[in-house]
Amino acid sequence: MNSRHVSAMPPGFPYILWEGTTWKDEIDAGTEGLKLQHQKPGPGRMLHTLMRPLDRYSERRALRGASIVAAMSNHTAKCIVEEHLAAVESVRLLPHPPSNSFERLVGSIATYPQPERDFISVARWNDPRKGAILLTQAVIHLAARGEKYSWTIVGERADRVAASLRVAGAEAAVGLAPDDGALIDLIRRHRYLVIPAFQEGFGITGIEAFHCMVPVVTTKCGGPEDYVEDGRTGFVGSVDGLGLADALSRAAGLAEDSRKAMAQAAWREATTRFSNRTFVDNVLRWTGSVFETA
Repeated sequence: MNSRHVSAMPPGFPYILWEGTTWKDEIDAGTEGLKLQHQKPGPGRMLHTLMRPLDRYSERRALRGASIVAAMSNHTAKCIVEEHLAAVESVRLLPHPPSNSFERLVGSIATYPQPERDFISVARWNDPRKGAILLTQAVIHLAARGEKYSWTIVGERADRVAASLRVAGAEAAVGLAPDDGALIDLIRRHRYLVIPAFQEGFGITGIEAFHCMVPVVTTKCGGPEDYVEDGRTGFVGSVDGLGLADALSRAAGLAEDSRKAMAQAAWREATTRFSNRTFVDNVLRWTGSVFETA
């Protein structure tokens, strides 16, 4: 469970908490995104700000009461400890696997199409943490250098993001992925998946790309740094438009044989460290340890 569900637990019952991000880390990154876009907080964010003391109290109470706090990434684990939300000895690492159906389906597809386009990016673009402005700034920097690449944008408000990239000088289309099969097919038709975020507690789309044998380009936004190793399974840039542009340029300039070797390394990482089997084994082992000592 996560911290939002702890109130439903009976008093004294042992539980394991699985957290993707801390409240402070998420809100701070969203605020930064809004500032860069010169936007004012909407009603939802204003309510969150007003409720901040209560949210922080509830989060701290939930994490401190857990037998084990399982963070999705090293970044989130570090935030949990630094924010004094849980004792370091109770914190574990439990990455998020793709869905069971996604992993089964991607493993059953025998053919791997030749990539048709350069970059694909999948996100809830109405979330200010997701870095639509970073993506636009990066494309502007690349266009100024004479580097123009093809893009597919997927997700909520993808039409707006694609339009901003076209204005910045890129060839950008909107992609539709109504189910896992369509998403797998779409990802595999690109050379790289891009996570242009201010903050990611983990970044599940990156692991899904790895399972599709597609490397990832991302920013130093937290969770993706656990699996995107610069130059081996993808490319990592700083959390600004220029840093992301440099990472994208390095990716685009990589020879195809080298990109395929990188894709193989990403796939091996996904099917060992970030598989459903590994996830279930950890959950069962920890659950057993909690109830044996309860």
